[in-house]
Amino acid sequence: MRNFLRKVFDLIDSNGDDQLSADELMKGSDNDEVISQVAVNFHEIFPIRKTPRELESFVRDVIASVGGSSTSSISNKQEAIHLGMKYLDDNNDGFIQRKEVGKHYNSAGKKFMDVSKTVKQMGPMLAMFGGMDNMNDFMGGAGNTGFHFMGGDL
Repeated sequence: MRNFLRKVFDLIDSNGDDQLSADELMKGSDNDEVISQVAVNFHEIFPIRKTPRELESFVRDVIASVGGSSTSSISNKQEAIHLGMKYLDDNNDGFIQRKEVGKHYNSAGKKFMDVSKTVKQMGPMLAMFGGMDNMNDFMGGAGNTGFHFMGGDL
């Protein structure tokens, strides 16, 4: 994932100064080659669509929904980019530096690990208090889940 972020950053950082401006983000979101390459790289990690081409189509639809499909909606797209930049631009200089992206990547990774630990801790507690039996009732009596715990089906 870290390499994916580096590749995307490099694709968008058109002047190679290790920081992204709103203009570079805007141009990157309009650049067919950038969108295609991001989709291919993302698909290698998370094949959430059957092909990179399908993922690219999805990305284009998302960009269009933000306001990237017509000149009348350019201001909406610019507003969205500026709003997004506020979350990553820690020093408020109007640019997203590579180190800021790295900092937020590390922070997200730590939060993900915390959530994973919580889920792992909750597993035995759910099993102790009935676990999936209660989920079957909740889901309309879905029947045997295929999970086995202490000799019985969950």
